[in-house]
Amino acid sequence: MRELDRRAIQERGIPGEVLMEAAGKACVQAVRELLPGERTGRVLVVCGRGNNGGDGLVAARHLHQGGCAVEVFLLGDPVALRGDAALNRDRWQGLGQPIRSVRAAADLPAESIASADVVVDAIFGTGLDKPVRGLESEIIRALNAAGRPVVAADLPSGVSADTGAILGEAVRARLTVTFGHLKPGLLFYPGAALAGAVRVADIGLPPLEWSNSPRTWLMEETDLAAAIRPRPADAHKGMFGHLMVLAGSEFMPGAAALCCKAALRAGAGLCTLIAPEPVLQRVLCGAVEYTGAKLLDFETLQQQCRGKQALVVGPGLGQESATTERVQRAAREIDVPALFDADGLNLLAGHLDRLLEAHAPRIVTPHPGEAARLLSCSAAEVQADRLAAARRLAVRTGAVTVLKGARTVVADPAGEAFVCPAGNPGMASGGTGDVLSGIIGGLLAQGHPAPEAARLGVYLHALAGDRAAEVRGQRGLVAGDLLEFLPLVLRDVERSVPRG
Repeated sequence: MRELDRRAIQERGIPGEVLMEAAGKACVQAVRELLPGERTGRVLVVCGRGNNGGDGLVAARHLHQGGCAVEVFLLGDPVALRGDAALNRDRWQGLGQPIRSVRAAADLPAESIASADVVVDAIFGTGLDKPVRGLESEIIRALNAAGRPVVAADLPSGVSADTGAILGEAVRARLTVTFGHLKPGLLFYPGAALAGAVRVADIGLPPLEWSNSPRTWLMEETDLAAAIRPRPADAHKGMFGHLMVLAGSEFMPGAAALCCKAALRAGAGLCTLIAPEPVLQRVLCGAVEYTGAKLLDFETLQQQCRGKQALVVGPGLGQESATTERVQRAAREIDVPALFDADGLNLLAGHLDRLLEAHAPRIVTPHPGEAARLLSCSAAEVQADRLAAARRLAVRTGAVTVLKGARTVVADPAGEAFVCPAGNPGMASGGTGDVLSGIIGGLLAQGHPAPEAARLGVYLHALAGDRAAEVRGQRGLVAGDLLEFLPLVLRDVERSVPRG
């Protein structure tokens, strides 16, 4: 974001003063949403020493001129402000209004916080890159303890703009007004839990295309509608692809069943489960929509996939030695688009070159633990920066990477990433990942390119989970519920597509 600020000023000729004025005005609108009655009241503005503090001073001026009783506290010496922040200090003081300097926690009286109808957090902006300590930490704790509604300017102070990590202490906001573009730190936890409602304010920054950083996009339902392909009136099953699923083992046959059912629910024309005979006997006795093929050697597997449109490898597969060879060879040698999940990924740890050497598109769908195994790091490191981890794995594998979890990330080897805003904690139960693999596999079989299939599959899966939670509640949600609600989600998407 600092790069975009710089380019707006230097290349577009937009004065920094203008950007700061627009940012402060955006905060005013948010504050008025939280004020009682006639949209006037007591507002406490807590400023830092940088441009974020300048945004707060602009907000204070406009709130004061609009009839609010405004108190401004600045953490440090107001004389030390520079640039546009100093300009807005002078404008505020030119109205005869004081800036109270906070050099110790006691300089911000508890009664000033408690009596405020709304607090504006303008302490730190996107430039924060080290833990909050000392005075700032004490002030943030005092604001949180008071429990007054907080409007955060750009993002809650103490939250990393890039990862959502809490850097020491962080403000808990009721509403965050972020400037120009949505920050990753407002999407990923724990930062997302502190942001409250998020508003994106256009303050005149250039589009993200101006940035040299890898681009990150938020998935939207319009993306689904744009990619849905209407079915012709004379459609037949052969038009919607045949998915092969290498999955299931003695103690995990259900994973294979969920995956196959999900592929068909996602619209695949045909689905065949490839598994050992005992698994087929258990799974197929309850299956009426998909077929089975006996798992023999790799050469037979290769033949079984010939002429098919896609392959899913891994759900409930197990890690027997014979399975290892099949999976590793499949990653490199099977010439159809293929998705690797669960044990299909575990058996590739240390052998990611097999994916890089593939001649057909590949998708990998790890949860944080599996991603950590593939990246030779800890799950905590993966979770600390989910965007970076997904991008790193995409580069290492040459595959479209789906990093599952709260705010699932889909990243491609070129560095472009998409974040899914949907989904809920009820989906944190066994089997939902198998359903996701089946959905994406079904979309691959229908001819969607791997990046598109991954994005669509992730979003449809999350929306089905949300629909199921609306009807049945989050607690006790099971993977099979997603299968029931997925067709309803697809129906609604199809109805939103203009037909001409």
